Amino acid sequence: MHHAFSLGSATTSGFNLNDGNIHTAKIEYVPGTMTIFVDDLANPILTVDVDLAQTLDLDEGHAWIGFTAATGGDSTNHDILNWVYNSVADMAPVVIISDVEQLEADDGTTTDFAFTVTRLGHTFGTVTVDWTTADGTAAAGSDYVASSGRLTFEEGGATKQTIYVPVNGDGLREGREYFLVD
Repeated sequence: MHHAFSLGSATTSGFNLNDGNIHTAKIEYVPGTMTIFVDDLANPILTVDVDLAQTLDLDEGHAWIGFTAATGGDSTNHDILNWVYNSVADMAPVVIISDVEQLEADDGTTTDFAFTVTRLGHTFGTVTVDWTTADGTAAAGSDYVASSGRLTFEEGGATKQTIYVPVNGDGLREGREYFLVD
């Protein structure tokens, strides 16, 4: 089975696959969104809203992907010809935690810093995450309250949970400090 979908050139200004160089490409798919990276594998050149499971007639959850040369006289206008698709069910779950940058409260008070923990990948099975704080330039006891705990992501349940770490206000003039949540 063969499908053709046009990506267009909406966000790929100045990008050229026809420059005679070898390029490295990475394609990430999270249900509903496909992100394409070329050469700079940290910053996408294109993000497309697409539901591959509904768009494609998948053969055992897999298909093949490829891009055409530029079309329409624009070096950034490439078409997707075929698809490579691995079902999210095949992905091992991954847990990531957000960074938090926040001011501490006034002297003698505490502020809860909220860290969002997100489960990515499939939601089959239960995933348990043990976490603990660790000193960076901030010290447990004086700058923040040493904390630890366990998060449990139930099968098919919530994919985001929040960790709260109390941070002590001290009224001192000081540079940026940090602690870690491992």
